[in-house]
Amino acid sequence: MSFKLHKFYITNPIELYKFCLHELKVTMREAQQIIAKKRFIQNGIILTKPNQIVVGEVEVYLFEPAQKRLKPIFEHEDFAIFDKPSQIYSMPQNRTTEYSMVDEARSHYGKNANIVHRLDYETSGLMIVSKNKKSERTFKIMLQDKRITKKYQAIIKGHLNKEFTVELPLIKNSDFNTSKHKVKVAPFGKVASTHITPIRYIEADDTTEVELVALSGRMHQLRVHLFYLFHPIIGDPLYGTSYKFADKYLNKTLSQEERVNTIKSKRLMLHANFLEFTYQNRDYKILSQHNLF
Repeated sequence: MSFKLHKFYITNPIELYKFCLHELKVTMREAQQIIAKKRFIQNGIILTKPNQIVVGEVEVYLFEPAQKRLKPIFEHEDFAIFDKPSQIYSMPQNRTTEYSMVDEARSHYGKNANIVHRLDYETSGLMIVSKNKKSERTFKIMLQDKRITKKYQAIIKGHLNKEFTVELPLIKNSDFNTSKHKVKVAPFGKVASTHITPIRYIEADDTTEVELVALSGRMHQLRVHLFYLFHPIIGDPLYGTSYKFADKYLNKTLSQEERVNTIKSKRLMLHANFLEFTYQNRDYKILSQHNLF
């Protein structure tokens, strides 16, 4: 489990944040996060005030990395590159998430390690893991400044035979009564750009292998852009399926058999297969060891 419940007995009254600093051995920022995320409980009541005086038995959910399952494909003293399989979370979704790439980062490199960027649960491929807070900040600034190139391989429905860039603004969906899409195209949304290059047409399946370059980093950007262009990514359980099907997928009541029979794939056919960036005056070009075929 990523989060485990720990019990403590406090003999002398103390402010909650001070308990975190002295007993949990965390930083002030980490203490604030633990309290803000409602992980302290006493007598069935969630404790939410950092200055609250606590005494007696308290319970707290603390993150503990799960056992290692993956090995990095590349290592530097400040960072590592992992090749994430499909259907693994980048980060814990809640206290019941049993395993994510954050577990992998911290089980390898300690509590200050972190994932630098996310991949969707269904998307496989390359992820950067920082080994310390300094490199985490550096990589996140690089992402903001668009100094990290990320290329994806995808299999899409239909025949696409020209290279082009799509620019369609995206916004998070706030009404799931008629659609289970988490993101949609909207004129007042945030700018989002994707460059699409056809690689080959697979006539037998009426699908096209494409290379995608995310020129911006919006949630579900690649999936939504291709769906909007009537070329949804093969295996996408949300974009291009019925409301009922998407609802069953999100509620985890969709069987593998029904999924394969309906959308012809056990997984989303999207793979982050290439990273390029410069770190400490050295250029890095990392190619995934896997692909969709």
